[in-house]
Formats: sequence, structure tokens, C-alpha cells
Amino acid sequence: MKKIKVTIKQVTPVTTEQIDFGILDNKGRSIGLHIAISTAEFTVAPEDAKSYYWKTEEQIGVWFKVTMTCTRDGNWFGASQYPEYHRTVGELQNAIDKRKKSTFARYTKQFAKV
Repeated sequence: MKKIKVTIKQVTPVTTEQIDFGILDNKGRSIGLHIAISTAEFTVAPEDAKSYYWKTEEQIGVWFKVTMTCTRDGNWFGASQYPEYHRTVGELQNAIDKRKKSTFARYTKQFAKV
């Protein structure tokens, strides 16, 4: 598929959710997940655009955008995460559910009391 230059514009304000998994790390910090959701629109960029992304024509339009970041005591922790884009609410919810499950499992295993 041919890639084209596109710009991205946030369409709706960001809504956030802070999840506390009830797990403590070795320093006693509560482990959780910060979820930020909005909608974003990809449009074809002007030829002279200095800031753009490479996408396919199929990616033009409005998408649900989610960024999920691990937290310690409610503060972002670890590497920055790239946003994910999903076409439907169902796809968005599936991605969030999958990340919640995998993050909870990872930290439950890592900080399990022996």
C-alpha cells in the first residue's frame, strides 16, 4: 500500500482513567495503569507540510486514540508509550482490556509475595 503524508488533529478532549491494581512494588509503591482516550483525525497533509506522519489512504479519517502508561503511586513510570489508534469502540475496549490483563499479570507475577 502506498504511504501518504498526513496530519493529525485531536477531535475530542482527552478523558483519563487511573487504575490501581492493589499491588505494591519492592519500594511499597502502588502499581497501576493510566489510560488516556480521545479521538483523532488523520487528514492528507499539504505538500509543504513540515510536520506529518506517513499513513495509508485507508487510515484517513477519525480514530479512537488511546495511550496507556504504567504508574507507581499514580505517577507515570517506565518508558513512554506510543498511542494506539482504533476504528471502533469495540476495538478500543478490547485493546484496553488486553493491556489491563497483561499489565496486572506481569506485575502480579513480578511482585508476588513468596
